[in-house]
Amino acid sequence: MVVIDQTDRRVATRSDTGSLLVMGVGSGIATGFIEAAGLLFFQRLNWARWGPMVHVSKEIFWISPIVDLIFFLSLALICALVARFLARFPPVRALVFLLAFLSVYDWLTVTGRL
Repeated sequence: MVVIDQTDRRVATRSDTGSLLVMGVGSGIATGFIEAAGLLFFQRLNWARWGPMVHVSKEIFWISPIVDLIFFLSLALICALVARFLARFPPVRALVFLLAFLSVYDWLTVTGRL
């Protein structure tokens, strides 16, 4: 019976790792698209005042999701790795907090005022 419990625990850990990676991929792509749309929107809305700032082109719609995808996927891998070594670490809860916090922070800094 102990062997079955350990096997079930490994399957649950692999399943958690897969769900962590899916959450990282989805959040990275969504955050990147919203960030790109926000950058283009605020640039067009306030073109005269964005003169000293960096202007973005339409290529930001594929650059930003890729960068956010890589960053969020690495966070998911780190959470999965920490969960392997610390039994009491809640990887899903920690990753959801990190992804939500960093997504909102990213969107708030689009205007450059934060």
